[in-house]
Amino acid sequence: MEERVKKSRDVKQVCKEWGIGLIIAGIIPFIFPEVLSTSFAVFALLLGVLALVFRKKWVLAVIGAVVILLGAYNIVITLLYPGQDAFLFLGILQIIIGIGVLNEYHRLPNK
Repeated sequence: MEERVKKSRDVKQVCKEWGIGLIIAGIIPFIFPEVLSTSFAVFALLLGVLALVFRKKWVLAVIGAVVILLGAYNIVITLLYPGQDAFLFLGILQIIIGIGVLNEYHRLPNK
């Protein structure tokens, strides 16, 4: 029987993946400014650049915390302005993603 070996991910590789993903997520609102907010795109671009420049474990904690805060903000927007149901879904999705990043932060070895 084949034994599954859990491969430890490298902090630099994880930060690179998140950095590229956040930069792509930050560019999309500039392509569709009538649908998506460009102010949140700035957060995504800054976090992406931060992840690519520093590539340290603490960057993942910052990304997770900011994504959770943005998700909570979107949920509050839904509560304040009824009819914005897409923001509720987006906020829940952002909180789940943020928790996933924080879990990844805790799983990576300290170096």
